[in-house]
Amino acid sequence: DNRRKRDRDDGRPVEGRREDSRMAEEARRRRQEEDEAIRRRREESHQKLTAENRRGEESRRKDVQDRKKTREQEQKAEASVRKVFQKLQGVTPETFDAAKQEVLDAVVKELEPFREAKAKMREEADKLIAVAKKRVDTIKETQKKAEEKKAQDEARRQEVEKLIAELTDLVDIAEAKAELLREAVQPMMTEKLGEEEVETLSSSIQETRDDAEAAHIACFEFAQSHKLVPSETAPQALMSLPMQLRTQISKLLARVNNSAGAAQQLLQDAGEAKAKTVKRIAAEKKRQQEEAAFESYDVDGDGAWNREEILGFAKASYDFVPRKEEVDRIFEVFVPSTEKGIAVDQMALLRSAIGIARQRCVAIRRREVREERERKEAEEKAKRLEVIDELKAA
Repeated sequence: DNRRKRDRDDGRPVEGRREDSRMAEEARRRRQEEDEAIRRRREESHQKLTAENRRGEESRRKDVQDRKKTREQEQKAEASVRKVFQKLQGVTPETFDAAKQEVLDAVVKELEPFREAKAKMREEADKLIAVAKKRVDTIKETQKKAEEKKAQDEARRQEVEKLIAELTDLVDIAEAKAELLREAVQPMMTEKLGEEEVETLSSSIQETRDDAEAAHIACFEFAQSHKLVPSETAPQALMSLPMQLRTQISKLLARVNNSAGAAQQLLQDAGEAKAKTVKRIAAEKKRQQEEAAFESYDVDGDGAWNREEILGFAKASYDFVPRKEEVDRIFEVFVPSTEKGIAVDQMALLRSAIGIARQRCVAIRRREVREERERKEAEEKAKRLEVIDELKAA
């Protein structure tokens, strides 16, 4: 392009070349002016955009600050309302309505400028009110049950007081019967009673025992039927009663148990005393029988049995006559050299000795019979062997 320009300029006059330079300079100047205008417009646009951005940033910053301030106010209001919510935690049936109204008023008053927070807090308040109402209803139901139970306990207390009075009368009767039993048993404890006296006292004791036993059983049955004692079906039946009533019942039951135990001990003592007395009477009868038997066989009447009298007693009583050596052994063992024979207090020993002698005699007879049988069997066996030998020899 420069070469063509030079070639063109070389062929043109000087005036034409100057005009071209002027025009080129004018064009360059116009371009510079246009560039400067464009630059100025760009700067103005940039400044305007910057100002607008600055104004927008300030506006956004102001909005953030306003929202932050509003949020802080909202949070403060929510905190104030939540503080009122806490009153629902310890609410009672008496304070529920006032606390509920205070919570609703706080939501409206504190959160009126904040629509969303107001709706959210109202929803939360409704939930807390529902929970508190449920708790209040539970408290009311518990109070109602407690009042009903209190009324039942009071009715039960009055009923038990009447039952205690009736049981006291029964216990007094049972103790009186036990005392009568003691008076009936007391004569049995004496040692000098006859057989008829023992039978009479036994009959009287039996009648008194039946009365006392019936009186004590009536006490126990009364206590059980009216649930004054723990049972398998109601082990805690008395726990709801006042301590004073439970103490009275315990004392009454202890009196019944002690009276029944004392009556049982009296009957046991009376039984032992009766057994001892009957044994004594039987021993006396036996001793009298022994003395009568001794006298009947004491022919010479010297108070002692000699050998002939012992043989007579053994023959009559045991259908057995001891051998002479047995009688000698009895005298050797039981009769001292200073005595004449067997005394009456030695009859039991004599009976044992005669029994032993009889058993010994029976054993000797059995042995003799066995030996005789064996001898005969041996002889028969020998005879059979001789016959067999003769047959073999033939």
